[in-house]
Amino acid sequence: MKTKLKFKLNEKFLRGSNEKEELVQQQEPSIDYTPDEKKQFIQAVANFNEYSMKVYRDYDLKDITKSLETISEMGANMMKKSVEDDELWFDNITIGRHIKTLKENIKLFSRTAREITELQHRLENSYEELGQLLSKYYDIK
Repeated sequence: MKTKLKFKLNEKFLRGSNEKEELVQQQEPSIDYTPDEKKQFIQAVANFNEYSMKVYRDYDLKDITKSLETISEMGANMMKKSVEDDELWFDNITIGRHIKTLKENIKLFSRTAREITELQHRLENSYEELGQLLSKYYDIK
């Protein structure tokens, strides 16, 4: 029984070493950078925090979405009121279609804003992780 176990362990070990060799072979060759390129890289990393102004938004899409929902709702109600005041059937049909389109568009806008907010959080987290990793090796202002 010990022999079988030993054989299986050796087999796994051998397979593992082959996998390691394959990984080493798949790695990209090292690139030699000129001193000027290195200096530019160090400067770019040092200025990493400047990107934060572009990554972190100064506005909240939830507030914008709520405002647009209110505007759309009021607009639809005012359109309905104009339909009730008018007796022309053509205007009723056209305005009804416009109200329906308005409601569909605000739903799409709200859903898209929610998705963008989720993606924005993921973007901000990735940016922070990049900064943390780079700051372990380089100075960031």
